[in-house]
Amino acid sequence: MSLILVLGICRPKLRDYIDLMAMDMAGPYTLEDGLSFHMRRYGITPASNDAARIVQLLEAPGELEIDPVFQDRKDDVLRYLANRAPDLEQRLHQMRRSHDDTGPEPPDRTRQVGLTTTFDELVTAKNALGDGPTPHDPDGSRQQA
Repeated sequence: MSLILVLGICRPKLRDYIDLMAMDMAGPYTLEDGLSFHMRRYGITPASNDAARIVQLLEAPGELEIDPVFQDRKDDVLRYLANRAPDLEQRLHQMRRSHDDTGPEPPDRTRQVGLTTTFDELVTAKNALGDGPTPHDPDGSRQQA
């Protein structure tokens, strides 16, 4: 059973829509870029129903549960995304016509923000420095003085 089910914690969907709007407005990538990245990552083609459904959900997300923190922003956020949906539909249409299945490669943001790709790389780096616990020495007690 997942931790979310056990604790009864669920992030309101409105926050996902707020994040999309914020990234589109202030980030280096547009919603069109995000759609292309998503399609490439999950192997979705422009002709698929999945791609069209993503755009439909931006235009008409359906009933969203009440978000006690951001409810006052709901109308503005949903209006913004609904107004952007035709641009995404146009991008899908262009990809269908040009046979461009997914668009550009998503950026490797893991390296840009200084994160390691795998846990093994993190452990190797810690071992090289000789500080901190490792999977085989969780409390760090085996470190040499």
